[in-house]
Amino acid sequence: MVYLENDAFLNELVRMFSKSKVKGNGTVYVIMKKFDGTKRAAATTVTKKSSGTGKQKKTQKVSEEPTPAHACLIRAKLQNRKIATFVPAKEVNRFQLAYCSVLRGNMDALKKTKKNKSKSVRRPPKYLNFLHTLCGSLKVMFLY
Repeated sequence: MVYLENDAFLNELVRMFSKSKVKGNGTVYVIMKKFDGTKRAAATTVTKKSSGTGKQKKTQKVSEEPTPAHACLIRAKLQNRKIATFVPAKEVNRFQLAYCSVLRGNMDALKKTKKNKSKSVRRPPKYLNFLHTLCGSLKVMFLY
């Protein structure tokens, strides 16, 4: 995976979108997630208990490095090409505006979904209306 600066990431993302349109056989996957300051998962160690149960206990090493302020990790993938960038909290607004403009410019190949028209209230046939009015008037006559 290639880690790029924010502007270089957006330029490469535009190239990925154009390649997927030209070839017609690719989908660009974009993932956004919270970045906690580590590039890899913490290493785990497996220790066996000396008792006869044979259960294993996993422990994780905690990194003592201070984590930076809140950041966002953004990854993009097209076939076997992967790129990523880190967006610090101070630059999120500027990056989000540029990212939205890139997405709006490249989402022209989406297919429209067919909407089912809601059925209007069914009106009963005219002869039922006549019977209803006739029976209604008969009920009125019998009540008095």
